Amino acid sequence: MAGLMLLGIGMVVNQLLRLRRYLRDAPPDQIPGENPEPPRQPD
Repeated sequence: MAGLMLLGIGMVVNQLLRLRRYLRDAPPDQIPGENPEPPRQPD
């Protein structure tokens, strides 16, 4: 049982480290979900 818990924790930590490395290496204007300037609404 403890082995499965350790395996799950290891998988989660691995995904978080990969995501952090990807976000750090990506240029600031290429991060998905980040909009530097909000879209203008038509008058």
